[in-house]
Amino acid sequence: MTVISDAKNHVAHIVLNRPDKLNALTKEMFKILSRDFKIYDEDPTIKTILVESMGRGSFSAGGDVIEMYRDIAENESLEERAVFFDLEYTMDLDLHHLKTPYVALWEGVVMGGGAGMTISADVIFADNTVQWAMPETRLGFCPDVGMGYYLSQLPQPIAMYLGLSGTPITGSDLVRLGLATHYIDPKKLPIVRSEVLAVRKKNTAEETIKELKDIGDWHCKPLEDTPMTRDMEAINHYYSAPTLKEIMVRLEEGDDPFDKHHSAVLKQRCPLALALQFEKYFAGKDLSLADTYALDKKIILDGIVRGNVQEGVRVAMIDKGDTPTWSPATLDEVTPKMVKEILSLD
Repeated sequence: MTVISDAKNHVAHIVLNRPDKLNALTKEMFKILSRDFKIYDEDPTIKTILVESMGRGSFSAGGDVIEMYRDIAENESLEERAVFFDLEYTMDLDLHHLKTPYVALWEGVVMGGGAGMTISADVIFADNTVQWAMPETRLGFCPDVGMGYYLSQLPQPIAMYLGLSGTPITGSDLVRLGLATHYIDPKKLPIVRSEVLAVRKKNTAEETIKELKDIGDWHCKPLEDTPMTRDMEAINHYYSAPTLKEIMVRLEEGDDPFDKHHSAVLKQRCPLALALQFEKYFAGKDLSLADTYALDKKIILDGIVRGNVQEGVRVAMIDKGDTPTWSPATLDEVTPKMVKEILSLD
């Protein structure tokens, strides 16, 4: 079973169980998760829903992009090619509207769809093994699964750093940025889990959330110095530029390791995806969650039609090491009109 669900003592416990694939999410898993969350949320005896994964190396590496790639290759209609995303986005948006207190335990890799399905949790425990990232520009599209709604609430430099480069950050970073609620020593996670599974039955939802946060407050550890905090001066300088091209120029002209690394990374990314993500940060400040998901789907469909999604997955996951052929091929060929049309929800 790729998803293990159980309910005992008024707590629902959902476990992603695909550790050999870093708990990457498939269409079948989206269906199971959507069903189980709905059942538990409608059950008045369930006071808390806890989600974690099997295997400490990865909470979830996100959607199974190999399955997604095959869906695109094997289907001709855009509607059929988009089924993967329809299932994922519908599930994620529904999770934002749960009435039942929702808890996530993040360990190891937390990327893309794995972050998307839990970012709405009332309480998120993250340990020091977490590597959280939204690497979609490498795959020919933008950070999706509603994450733009959250990135647009962050200061521009850090949002661009995360959204454009896809650089992984740690559990400490996530708490600093408000993307997780508690930083936990991995040795204490079994205790945290057992206490979550034993929350009081008579609590209201508000009382349960307070109890869950109290558990985290009791067991959390001090935040640590990280690569992100050490690079913050550089992040603020380079990623605060008023245009994407200016970010690229600043990095190109730099001569320290941060500049060289990020310049090289952005040059490998899909140019149109970078341009869209830059402007999406500003557009997202005025979007509801529902509109954010609608925009995510529009961007994905455009990436499929242009072939950027297929090309990004091919180079990253199948023909590793190959050089991608993007459409448009360069940032200079990406026009403001093109970006505006894709980002328009009219």
